Amino acid sequence: MIDLGELKPGEPWTELGRNVLGELQTSVMLGRQGAKAAAGWDGDRYAVFEGHEGKLGLVWLSTWDSDDEAREFAQAYARYQTRRMGKDSFQPEKIPDSLWRCKDNVCKVVERRGADVGVVEGFPPAATTGLLEAAFRARKSEYNAHERKAPDQKPSGN
Repeated sequence: MIDLGELKPGEPWTELGRNVLGELQTSVMLGRQGAKAAAGWDGDRYAVFEGHEGKLGLVWLSTWDSDDEAREFAQAYARYQTRRMGKDSFQPEKIPDSLWRCKDNVCKVVERRGADVGVVEGFPPAATTGLLEAAFRARKSEYNAHERKAPDQKPSGN
């Protein structure tokens, strides 16, 4: 499980909610190469914000089974992000571990650090820097389902 902690994008941003995307939804989002890119998923958490004139911002941290799995996802996500940005967007031939693309004071960032990948989209550069660092400071823990206890049984009358 991932706890993003406190995220402070500044004014006029308001947090709308947090959730988990999960391996299946990540795979579907990425399209044809999605199943392969999402196969090493080990957990994620995202937060969505609303800013001026209904603009949306995203802070998302995912963790992967290995550095290589994280790299594969980060590269697939960068290609997905490029498709969403349209035909005039920049796609490097070799995708680096930290890819920043800012236009009109709005950034889209994909950054890998070890087995973690941070994504920040929709914020100005100064806010993006702080949000990306906050995402990488997220607390991670293993999910442990509690064992179900059998209901108390009353002794039979015999």
